[in-house]
Amino acid sequence: MGEKERYRKFSLWDDSTHVPLIIRLPPSTKTKWAKGQRCDEAVSLHDIFPTLMELVGMQPPQELDGVSLVPQLIDASTRRAQGAVTVNDWNTAYAVRTEQWTYIQREDGEELYDRPRQRPAPVAQPRQRSPASRGDGCASEADPR
Repeated sequence: MGEKERYRKFSLWDDSTHVPLIIRLPPSTKTKWAKGQRCDEAVSLHDIFPTLMELVGMQPPQELDGVSLVPQLIDASTRRAQGAVTVNDWNTAYAVRTEQWTYIQREDGEELYDRPRQRPAPVAQPRQRSPASRGDGCASEADPR
């Protein structure tokens, strides 16, 4: 049994989405890479494409979900400006993860986790979305469920 008593890896919880990303770059005469350093920032697989584009000297398109990891490759302690985004296979659920928080939005509700405590945050318990809110992707504050 997996996290939350689920038996498959189709969820957006940490046990299912947390995978290591290891990048090894060739030596560069122009840039000092952060050799052998570990970066603990949350990143996404969406970040690989913009990273590769920047490494070969191309400008990534603005409409990409990911952001380049080149700043972290130069200095592993560099903080990211945005969280890591994960999308399920059916594009019906999304998660945004930062060092402090994990926010998950599904068709049937949303969850906010305080990551260091690995439990639902007291500021937002999972809740159902009203049919009126399904169009804009946000839960209605007036939703009594």
